[in-house]
Parts: sequence; C-alpha cells; structure tokens
Amino acid sequence: MINTASQAHRTGRVDPDDLVGAPRAYRSGSAYGSSKSANILFAAEAARRWPDVFSLSFHPGVVRSNFGADASAMARFFYRYAPLLTTPEKAGALLVWLATTPAAELENGGYYVGHKLTRPAGRASDPQLAAELWRRAGKAVGL
Repeated sequence: MINTASQAHRTGRVDPDDLVGAPRAYRSGSAYGSSKSANILFAAEAARRWPDVFSLSFHPGVVRSNFGADASAMARFFYRYAPLLTTPEKAGALLVWLATTPAAELENGGYYVGHKLTRPAGRASDPQLAAELWRRAGKAVGL
C-alpha cells in the first residue's frame, strides 16, 4: 500500500479529537499539510497493525501539474511553469520504483523522499498519534 504524502506535512497538524475542523478556521494550505501528515501516520500505523501488508508513504516532489487550478493566478502559474518542479513522469517513476522494489529493500511503514528513507517531521512520526488517529478515524466511519 503506497500513500502519497508531501513535505507539506511539516505545516500540518493532525488532531484526532477534531477530524473535520471548524469551517471558519479552514485554510487550504494547512488542511493539505494535515492530510499529508495523516497519510504518513496512516502508512506507519498500517505497517504496525498489518505487518503482512507492506505499507509506506512518499513525497513525489512538487509536481508540474494543474494542482492549485482553483487558486490564485500566481499559484496556477507556479504549478505550470516554475523551472524546478518535478515532471509528472519523474514523480510517476518514483511511485513505480516504490511499487516494484522488493520489500526487503524498503522499510515497512517508511516515508520516502526520492529514493531515500526519511524521518517525517514532528508529530507525523509519533506512533501514539498514529494509533489514536487510526482509532478515531475507524470510529468516524463506523468500524
């Protein structure tokens, strides 16, 4: 199981006590960062709970795409033309590498940036938070 995360997880804050958040306090950037942090936590917790199902998360890079299409003109321009962005092909190649590399060569529950195992920032590496998020998310969907 491969979860797409992001280095934007550094800006997110996952709160298992408030999975939705107050509508007036919504900010797209922090919501995105929180969701990517949750993806990292989910992959790590899945690896702990289901050791026979290989699970990891990865940052594909900041990909040249139509991401932010509903954002400001500056954001749309950035995601289409900024010279240092990762191509969709390169991001896809990383995903293929993760999906086809023998499990013994990767770390179950790991977070990868490029081809490198990387420790997630702050709370995105907290196993207690991961377990609590898993429990609360399961409860929220009736499991």
